[in-house]
Amino acid sequence: MKKSIFIVIVAIMGVAFHTQAQENRRHEVRIDYSDATPLVIADVFTNAFVSAISGSESSNEKAFGMLSAGYRYALSNRFSIGADLSYANASSDMKNKSTNEITYRKSNFYMVLPTAKYSYVKRGIIDFYGTVASGAILANGSDRTDHEKTTTNDKIFAFQVNPLGLRIGKDWGGFLEAGYGFKGIIALGASYRF
Repeated sequence: MKKSIFIVIVAIMGVAFHTQAQENRRHEVRIDYSDATPLVIADVFTNAFVSAISGSESSNEKAFGMLSAGYRYALSNRFSIGADLSYANASSDMKNKSTNEITYRKSNFYMVLPTAKYSYVKRGIIDFYGTVASGAILANGSDRTDHEKTTTNDKIFAFQVNPLGLRIGKDWGGFLEAGYGFKGIIALGASYRF
């Protein structure tokens, strides 16, 4: 009898804890795509600078934007912390006007951003928030011709400030963020809270 009462009490506590955990939804995983405007602009200026010095002309410029995956942990109903891992790339061809030799340039950017989020308004399925993040970019690039290949590796301080963020959804949701930093000006994504 005592054993069955103990089992019932433990079962009730487990259901209550599980229900409370579902209501709190402290964990959030997310993916997003952003324009990576500062990285794209920096790459265009670098190509223009190299073209001016070397007597080359740039062509076939491509930039992918930035893909990110992230995690947030809610410390309270309004404040969350977490991190984003992001990737972006850019490429171009540089043709030397005097020798007609083509240099193929490629850059990869890997970013790690610890992030803090504050919800201004959180009602039902609406979450209006802002985020601030700072971290680092690990950049590697290569210039390849028919004769040689050179590579570079850099570490760069990175930040992102998005004062405007809107998420719509309960468990599954979509979001749009606007701000400035290395991820860009606009980010669009989806997330899951549990």
